[in-house]
Amino acid sequence: MNKRLLLFCLFTGFTVSFLQTVFAQQPELDRYISLTNYLPAQRWESSENISFGSSGIVLTNNDYNPLNITQYAIVCYYNYIDTGEKSWQQKFLAQVHYFKDSSKVHLLHNDLSIGLPYKTDYKDIKAPWYSGMTQGTAISFLLRYYKWSNDSSVLPIVQKIAHLMILPVEKGGCISKTPENMSWIEEYPNSKISPQVLNGFLNGWIGLHEYCLFFPEDTLARRIRNECLYALRNSLDKYEFEFGPLYNRLNVIARKNYLRYQTLEMEQIYRLTGEELFRKQMMLWSYLVDIMPDTEKVEINLLNDFRFSVPLISKENEMIPDYVFQSSPAENEKPPYYTYYRSAVIPSGKTLSLSSTHRFAGNPVVFYRSNSDSTRIDRTPWKVNNNYSLTNNTLLPIKPENLYFQFLFIYEIKGPETVVSAIKIGD
Repeated sequence: MNKRLLLFCLFTGFTVSFLQTVFAQQPELDRYISLTNYLPAQRWESSENISFGSSGIVLTNNDYNPLNITQYAIVCYYNYIDTGEKSWQQKFLAQVHYFKDSSKVHLLHNDLSIGLPYKTDYKDIKAPWYSGMTQGTAISFLLRYYKWSNDSSVLPIVQKIAHLMILPVEKGGCISKTPENMSWIEEYPNSKISPQVLNGFLNGWIGLHEYCLFFPEDTLARRIRNECLYALRNSLDKYEFEFGPLYNRLNVIARKNYLRYQTLEMEQIYRLTGEELFRKQMMLWSYLVDIMPDTEKVEINLLNDFRFSVPLISKENEMIPDYVFQSSPAENEKPPYYTYYRSAVIPSGKTLSLSSTHRFAGNPVVFYRSNSDSTRIDRTPWKVNNNYSLTNNTLLPIKPENLYFQFLFIYEIKGPETVVSAIKIGD
């Protein structure tokens, strides 16, 4: 038995046999697609402000940035899993040393917690400070490392990282309350300038959920996880704004690359929970990503040439995706997930009808929005709860009184056979 694990068991009251039982049948961990499908390792290795210390740990401006370390570690880990190349193995193993080095991380709360410190002030947060996004992503990496290596010395580290993460912000942790009094994982705890950042919450929740799979007896962590999932379900509409999706609760618009990242995070959340709400939110964001203008240039990004969604176009009396499918796709080809059709503004009193003989590949959904002023439809947010799931020959009961409305029809692309034969507006 590892000496550190034995000491941890003695200190916390967990028995060795308990931990052996828990980890004898290790839970499966989903691929971390929000990173592997978003950023290549070159994002760090080619950056001017990134270097590597003598031990191979990522340095950002010659200091330790725990999120950069953690994200780079996850990407290198999957590069190794995918290719088997030893160089990737060496790179992700080097990052493990950061978490094991007590001179680099902060031991807090009588050594019950580990904080992964940011050593410079950020906006209105004074250093040192600890991020729920970073704590959660670190948990995800270390659990993957543990499953691969069976190095049990990281298990107490994982627990201590989680312990700090689930403390209230008033006690130095990362859990706050939303304006609706729901539990929230804060990327920037105690910040008045950037509260309830959505993409940071999502990474934090993924890590907390995976922690609960490995430590099911941690009832506090499970309760916080469930409370935060409840908050996510009931907060998504708070992040839809007339000028676009929001980054946080202070009406800061999410840039296009943030929304790309959030779309992949939402796919991860959907895979972990199986909840249709999150699949539909991913569908809606995939459309918004496609229509948003690029306001920033990202030199190294796996998604530069990858579109989540493409519009339907009319061809030979049928509507088909505006995408050329290869008969023999290249190994790395990434076709879009979804295709969409956005209607014109429809006068009040009309009814939307999709009563056609279409050949859907998968899970079509109609989102809709309405306004009493036809000129303000474009500034009316699309909201995930305003939707109908479809089957063939569907008549939609959308006939708002004294309102103009617009619909957005989205479905999954499975191949070139996916065709819609008609979309009609009836009286």
